[in-house]
Amino acid sequence: MEKLIFKFKFKKAFTLIELLIVVGIVVLLSTVAVIAINPAKQFKKAHDVQRRMNIRTIWNATNQYATDHKGAGLPEVDTTLRMIGTATSGCDVICGTKISKINNDQEKNRNIGKIGRYFSKKESTVYAAQIAQNFDNQSEVPNIISASVEPVKVVPGDIMLVKTEIKDNYGINSVIADMGGIEKIELELKEGNSYQGTWEAEWKVRDTERKGYVTTIIAANVLNLFSKKEINWIDPPSGWVLPTGYEDPGSQWSNEPNVYDGDIGTYASNNYGSSGWGQFIVVTLPGPIVSDRVRINADYMDSDITEVDVDVFEGGTWVHVFQGGNENDWNCKWVELSFAKSATVTKARFRYNYKRGGFYYWLYEFQFYETSLTINPPACATQDAISVEENTANLLGLVINDGGEPCQYRFQYGKTIVYGNNTDWKSGKITGDGFNESIFSLDNSSEYHFQAQVKNSAGTVDCGDKAFTTAPASTGWVLPTGYADPDNKWGDETYAFDGYTITYARSYHNIGDPQWSSFIYFTHLAMVSNKLRFSARGGSQVSSVDVDVFKDGIWVHVFEGAFNDKQWTEESFSEGVVSQARIRFYATLANEGFYWQLYEFDFQKLVETNAVSCLDLTSSLVPDYISFIPYDPVMGSPERTYYAIKKSPGGIIMIKSCSPESGEEIIVQ
Repeated sequence: MEKLIFKFKFKKAFTLIELLIVVGIVVLLSTVAVIAINPAKQFKKAHDVQRRMNIRTIWNATNQYATDHKGAGLPEVDTTLRMIGTATSGCDVICGTKISKINNDQEKNRNIGKIGRYFSKKESTVYAAQIAQNFDNQSEVPNIISASVEPVKVVPGDIMLVKTEIKDNYGINSVIADMGGIEKIELELKEGNSYQGTWEAEWKVRDTERKGYVTTIIAANVLNLFSKKEINWIDPPSGWVLPTGYEDPGSQWSNEPNVYDGDIGTYASNNYGSSGWGQFIVVTLPGPIVSDRVRINADYMDSDITEVDVDVFEGGTWVHVFQGGNENDWNCKWVELSFAKSATVTKARFRYNYKRGGFYYWLYEFQFYETSLTINPPACATQDAISVEENTANLLGLVINDGGEPCQYRFQYGKTIVYGNNTDWKSGKITGDGFNESIFSLDNSSEYHFQAQVKNSAGTVDCGDKAFTTAPASTGWVLPTGYADPDNKWGDETYAFDGYTITYARSYHNIGDPQWSSFIYFTHLAMVSNKLRFSARGGSQVSSVDVDVFKDGIWVHVFEGAFNDKQWTEESFSEGVVSQARIRFYATLANEGFYWQLYEFDFQKLVETNAVSCLDLTSSLVPDYISFIPYDPVMGSPERTYYAIKKSPGGIIMIKSCSPESGEEIIVQ
């Protein structure tokens, strides 16, 4: 057999050093090629990478400091965002104040747990996974700024307007309203855009019982991250009810249905025109109700009217309720009249006694109070606070069931659920009534707990705990924190800054009064401002408005002229320090009686800068925890690093870059 002989020839391989040299050359050539393609963009990315490394280095050092000091953080750092550095001036660079992003497991799990209340089991599994991922990525949930339903007292067949204002950094994808478990409806964008806009939908009320309900607004952004807000409303078991018909036995009245149209701006007119007693107007109910009071809003002048007379029809006979009156108590004001409780009230009647003839007088509204035969403890709900600023907040509550008689209300608040602070008791709220109270002198960047309390003769009830966190520095549209009414001509003044455009302050213009209303004044802690806005009643009876601001220590005229009825009107002025504003309105005619109505008044608060002095961390961190404080690779220096630091109310340290180049925020916490 022939032998096969194989010969192998071996070649020397590359050494490790040779391989490293080759790899290095390839990387260098790749880097040069990338930079050559778009050098500016690549350098910006490199700078931002360095910024992320720098603030992470500082953040790690602050956490190691806290570990070594038994959890106590850096003594220099507080809840105000400040630039890090050694300089004592020139540090007022605007880094922004919204640097707190949610990334802790407790908050993540709390939000995941709530999803099951609003979606099916299959949906909940998907959404929970998405929420966990987004929390871990430090994404931001949508910010539901406000939410409302109108009206809050409804019966089947009514049309309810659901409205919410939402802000989101990534854009809102959908807004759903769960109508008390009855039906889910989708809201549409009506104003603004997906980043900040107003969403609305109308719902025809159906399938309700006589009890309280909660509408839950659920907003999802393009990352499928959810936020929710709850709004209380009721199909009332009791409360003020309107008549449904009338009788005019003396044929002496006109426009009679205006007495029960729910609008105090319209009226029935008594056309007697002589002295002595005029004829009754009778208002009727569709059937007997349990009632112990009525309330009336009427025209009344001491120079023309001697007294009024009011009776109710119960058990088949007229029962006297009230005879008397005076201008101070009665003129264009709600007056409540009580009588012995009856289960058979079906109608009531009203008439004027004239001192002299030649005048027609008006009846604006007449209502019955429907109650129960026994008084029970009330039911109520604490609602989310609105208009939360660094030192103020507006607390909200709702009477779900008054238990059979008008209730008193107040709020308790403080930094724990022990509260420690109480507002004064106020009265006159019945089933379906909302109530609010502004609180002041709060600490900024702090969490506060609060609850409403409601009481009647059967007992006092707590309405449930809520919480809010005050801001470090509010900007944008802010509500006044107080008011002044020097002439005592306005009523319900706080409704002009309660955050709702469905309530209003009002002032009555009587026939023959001056055409200008009295000024109503609004106050705020001194702030930098250059704009205000208001929403008020316009139309044929109100021709113009006059607005001034107290700026830099003097009153400055802002605007006088026409405006649109019940729409936001914005007016600008030169920037300055503002602490007050005042507004009044002009009647088109002197011989008309009507109400001026001011729905809302806001100030524009300008962006605030950070502290002028930098925050020097050298003594705490160098050299034990870090060899030196890193600074921005382009703008920074040890004196002014262009990195800013603060801590949350819960003590979490947050650091951000003041000068990122890629257009994205660079934050670590």
